[in-house]
Amino acid sequence: MTQATPVAAEPLRSDPLAPADVPAVRALLVAGLAERWGDYEARFNPDIEALGQAFDGRLTLVARQGALIVATGALRPAGPGRFEIVRMSVAREQRRRGVGAQVLAALVDAARERGARELVLETTLGWQSAIDFYERHGFRRTHVQGEDLWFVRPLAAG
Repeated sequence: MTQATPVAAEPLRSDPLAPADVPAVRALLVAGLAERWGDYEARFNPDIEALGQAFDGRLTLVARQGALIVATGALRPAGPGRFEIVRMSVAREQRRRGVGAQVLAALVDAARERGARELVLETTLGWQSAIDFYERHGFRRTHVQGEDLWFVRPLAAG
């Protein structure tokens, strides 16, 4: 029996959020939250509702495979030398393929370029796959606040 040669996936590309991307990125974020929580409530997510507007010094990256948006993540200032990673989301059909790791690496690089000495982020205590993902990528737990688990990752001086 002959085995088919795997077709190489199109390379992933991360670009800053463009106005034309806003509807697709919002849909990706909403789908991820609805999948996790059973629904999406706009009142709890004002940053998603204001996506694409200039605010808080945020850099939102959009990962594409060809023309398709497959993931997103954002970086925002959180104090001198500190940035926070927020709104990481990967399309369901793209998970476990390294897409999230590539977006995270691009955010880490962007933070370093902006002079970050450390990154912080939070995720929900019960979201074990997210916790495992961040720990695999060098983040360590710092504290629990309500239902959220916070992490830090020091960045070596470059």
